[in-house]
Amino acid sequence: MFEGYERRSAHGIRPTLAHVGVGWLWYVDLEVRTVTVSRLIDGAWSEVAVHGEDERVRLAPFADLEIDLRAWWAEPSAPP
Repeated sequence: MFEGYERRSAHGIRPTLAHVGVGWLWYVDLEVRTVTVSRLIDGAWSEVAVHGEDERVRLAPFADLEIDLRAWWAEPSAPP
């Protein structure tokens, strides 16, 4: 990632995504180990859910897919 990426992705990208009609946004915070799901409703972002740590979740709009968040936070394995 490049310097300032988090600031731009957390705040600056939302208006752009809304403008082009993206309906859903997942914001993944690797430091806090959370994923925040937001939905665009009438031109404004609404926070739908916040999940984290060791949860097994079904995140909108992909509710058919179960995700084990533990895998997102796992440290990469060292090569043998």
